[in-house]
Amino acid sequence: MNTQAHVLVRTLADMRVSEKARVSRLCVEDGLKARLMAMGLGFDQEIELIRIAPWGGPIHVRVGTTDLMLRRLDAQAVQVY
Repeated sequence: MNTQAHVLVRTLADMRVSEKARVSRLCVEDGLKARLMAMGLGFDQEIELIRIAPWGGPIHVRVGTTDLMLRRLDAQAVQVY
């Protein structure tokens, strides 16, 4: 019998426009992690997805009063709950 629980990891890239969530983990390299945290994107911080650019373009999020544009690859590395 398999007793392992399957946990679905949700990322910023999985969110819908106008949806709000909280950051649970930043799975990025240290330099980018430091920059994102300096802009307010840290653990348990509430974020709102504002818009998604078409054709693989960046994702626009709001963190408090700060608006950020993130590459989709970076958004996939931001885990949320």
